Amino acid sequence: MKRFAALLVTLVTLTALSGCAILTPPGKQVTESREIGDVTAVELSSGGSLVVSVGSTPSLEITAGENMIGRLSSDVSGGTLDLGIMPGIGFVTGNVSYALTVTSLDTLEIKGSGDAEIDFAGAEEVDLDIDGSGSISGTNLDAREVDIEIAGSGDVELEGEASSFSLTISGSGEYLGDDLTTEVADVTISGSGEVELSASDSLDVTINGSGEVRYTGGATLEQNINGSGEITEY
Repeated sequence: MKRFAALLVTLVTLTALSGCAILTPPGKQVTESREIGDVTAVELSSGGSLVVSVGSTPSLEITAGENMIGRLSSDVSGGTLDLGIMPGIGFVTGNVSYALTVTSLDTLEIKGSGDAEIDFAGAEEVDLDIDGSGSISGTNLDAREVDIEIAGSGDVELEGEASSFSLTISGSGEYLGDDLTTEVADVTISGSGEVELSASDSLDVTINGSGEVRYTGGATLEQNINGSGEITEY
């Protein structure tokens, strides 16, 4: 009976301990260079901050805690760089930053809470996608087409020019783009998203919910509002 009781106590103790992960801190910040080929698209799912510059020689530098940096993946497939975290438990991510140089970047997808600052020089068709609370800031656009999708509370801010512009927000996302001059623009909001943009030719807006669109540039407006949404010219 005593042996059974002792065994029972041991099993209970092991079960309790198994539910308490010992977390490894990220450690001191270190920087690591990684070889990549020329990429035109990035998928950021590890969190952290990404800065993309335009240059003749592609390169990638990662700065993170010394205990964490080896778990950060940077795989390239079909011209897309996937910045993620290898599977595992018990690690504290800490601060992670990426410095990427490319000849041109036209596609960026953020999954989660990552932040990105992008130089879009040379990109002709720009495709941006945020699933979560990520943030994108882009400059030097001179594109034929810009397509943006925000699902969640993410935000995008762009500067430059684009002939055609399309934006879809599902949730409470925000787009600040009155510094991006466009000719033809199409905006769809489902939820409470907020948009500021500039369009000179035509603007087609659909709002389902309480979203708000403020626009400038003198475009001819077509609108469809279902709910308490608002459209204002300024």
